[in-house]
Amino acid sequence: MSIWIGDLRTSRLKQQGEDMIDTLKAVCSMLIILSMCLTAANIYPYNLYIAVLPTIGWIYISCVWKDKSLIAMNVTALVIYVIGILNYVTSV
Repeated sequence: MSIWIGDLRTSRLKQQGEDMIDTLKAVCSMLIILSMCLTAANIYPYNLYIAVLPTIGWIYISCVWKDKSLIAMNVTALVIYVIGILNYVTSV
């Protein structure tokens, strides 16, 4: 009986973790899309500011999934966003 209860607890914790990841994916994706819309409307640098946090979220998700290609893509995107922000801040 105790083994089954332990399995049930583990299953619930795993499901809660998956639910958290699903929520994080949805929120990060919506913010990235918002950033893309701002980029299309040439609203600079807010497009970069908004893109940083969801990109960090996607790096976290990629690490949880152990997906090296997503990690590489999102780390590259984050570096590009930070360079763009630094260029903006230093040119003002």
